[in-house]
Amino acid sequence: MKPGATCFVVKTNQGGRWLVADAVKSVLLEDVTFKVSESGVDRIRRTGNREVIAWFEGTAVNPNDPGVKRRTGSFSAWDGISFNPKGPSPSCYSFYFVDTRKPARSAQFMYCNGTKAVAKGAKANPERDDLAVAGEAELELLADLLGGEIAY
Repeated sequence: MKPGATCFVVKTNQGGRWLVADAVKSVLLEDVTFKVSESGVDRIRRTGNREVIAWFEGTAVNPNDPGVKRRTGSFSAWDGISFNPKGPSPSCYSFYFVDTRKPARSAQFMYCNGTKAVAKGAKANPERDDLAVAGEAELELLADLLGGEIAY
């Protein structure tokens, strides 16, 4: 992989420690939970520094596995998912559905590459259902992504 290229660093938990297992250009995850550090959002909004503040937790699966292919179907029918820590508060504390701007919390499957993040079986976040994300925001995936984490 070229220096500065968009990638994901896949981590595995070994004895309670998260260790880097691989660097990939795209990743398909199953049983995914979306995580956002609210204190991290506050910090980058205050300082303007980039750091890892949001990520996806799930199990990496092989998209070419026949069983996975049957369960995932076509990516074209999946929901777009995004995150914008620079958006208006309090909506900046959640991933959201691109088409409805409603907060999202988890997904059966999540596919990410350098230009998009899409989810199948995504579930809304009822704790943040009153939020709507204003404005356009594109998912930025930077070379220092860790475990599907989005760095800003």
